[in-house]
Amino acid sequence: MKRFRTKVDFVPLMFTILAVFLLDAAAMGLAVPAFAEVSPFAPFVLFFIAALLPVALILLTFPMGYEILHERLRVRSGILTWNVQLTDIHRVTPERSAHLAPTMSTDRLNVVYQYGDELTALRISPTEPHAFLAELASRDRGFSFDGGAITRKSGPVVLLDSIAH
Repeated sequence: MKRFRTKVDFVPLMFTILAVFLLDAAAMGLAVPAFAEVSPFAPFVLFFIAALLPVALILLTFPMGYEILHERLRVRSGILTWNVQLTDIHRVTPERSAHLAPTMSTDRLNVVYQYGDELTALRISPTEPHAFLAELASRDRGFSFDGGAITRKSGPVVLLDSIAH
């Protein structure tokens, strides 16, 4: 088993903290006076909900990391976990993106894998992407390097992808 930590960029981290702060401030500033007229307990309920938002965000985000096990890739983001069989991975390509993903960086690896009858993607951001790609390629002989990316050259996913195109 090889573990990789996630890369954390300043901008996505600050954006997340700012979004939570603004949402909580708006909820407290706008809704509390309105709900106070409805019920004396409404502001306390709203405060409780607003206080739980950062806790939920932390539970869904930390700890964050990636493990390459013998036959699968495990991606963990807080209480959420994705397990992808190495034989189901079609390609892993670097990208720069701000899409929602279990990562706190815009420098990412896009892992395209077979999920049922469809190809789907999972974005990750290990601190050492080249070491991650090398480790992943060493675990499965069906992978080959293509200019900083990994592509499956043999295995069941290649057959399914050729049928889809």
